[in-house]
Amino acid sequence: MFDQGQFYPGQPIQFMEGLLTPVMGSGAASVNPVSFLTSAVSTVATITVPGTILAGDIAFLVDAIVDSTLTPVYPAGWTTIDEVAVTGAGGSSTRMICSYKILVSGDAGATVTGMASPNPARKSMLVFRGSAPITA
Repeated sequence: MFDQGQFYPGQPIQFMEGLLTPVMGSGAASVNPVSFLTSAVSTVATITVPGTILAGDIAFLVDAIVDSTLTPVYPAGWTTIDEVAVTGAGGSSTRMICSYKILVSGDAGATVTGMASPNPARKSMLVFRGSAPITA
């Protein structure tokens, strides 16, 4: 099963209760390899979707602010993955909202509105492309 600590594609993995065999072959659902395409950053309330995207790319947005008031803003048309809000001992608070969207052709160059703060906001968008357009 092991050869100098290496695993091989399709190799069964031994557990206490039996074997876990990866699904392989033409009958299995195909995997759509995904690779990093581009990114964008912003320190204001908005961020621009890169113009190089294509329909079927997926973008992840991390939106963070530091402020005494933490009013959340959820980008229209995006799905929220997680949200965290923490208040520090000095009264300042941090809120971070992570979202994603499967992009359409009209999203290229679009402005996405997120949270704003008198302190600089921090927004990062990472865009990935599959070997085929992502649909779900």
